[in-house]
Amino acid sequence: MVEGMWKGRPVIGSAVGGIQDQVVNGGGILLPDPADLSAFGREVRGLLDDPERADRMGLAGRAYTRARYLTDRHLLQFAELFLATSGS
Repeated sequence: MVEGMWKGRPVIGSAVGGIQDQVVNGGGILLPDPADLSAFGREVRGLLDDPERADRMGLAGRAYTRARYLTDRHLLQFAELFLATSGS
């Protein structure tokens, strides 16, 4: 899912397991209840009917992944952690 978000595509997934720990519903991704197939269909139809919304979701997803998953962001977080724990 994150790959689709990185590429600027709106993503529809399922609110199950670790997916909910990795992404936030609405931040470029829709996570309908996995037991509700009608909700999944409504989300797909909603994006097909509103391409501008789909584009906005794609941009939001790309921004979300840039802020949370890119290597440079991880390196900065590790550097901050090392500085905080080294007593410097």
